[in-house]
Amino acid sequence: MSSRDAALAAVRDRITRAATDQDPSGVLTKKALTDVEELAALTDPVGDLDAAYALGIFHWFSTWPSPMAPTRSTSPPLRGFSPPSSEPI
Repeated sequence: MSSRDAALAAVRDRITRAATDQDPSGVLTKKALTDVEELAALTDPVGDLDAAYALGIFHWFSTWPSPMAPTRSTSPPLRGFSPPSSEPI
């Protein structure tokens, strides 16, 4: 398995758990950000729809309101998945 495949599996696992548990805390950890940064660095979201989907859903879950994340900011690898807005996410 390539490191792209391992990174994709890790991100998919986090978003699956967030969806199943209705709890985004698994995507708000430093390890989760490391996983998503690795996936973003190893893939081209334009040509890799599986990775693009996982990165986009990860971003969506990371913006859910949670007591673990009182302030929101978009990490550099996910900026391309942010909606245009004059307000920070």
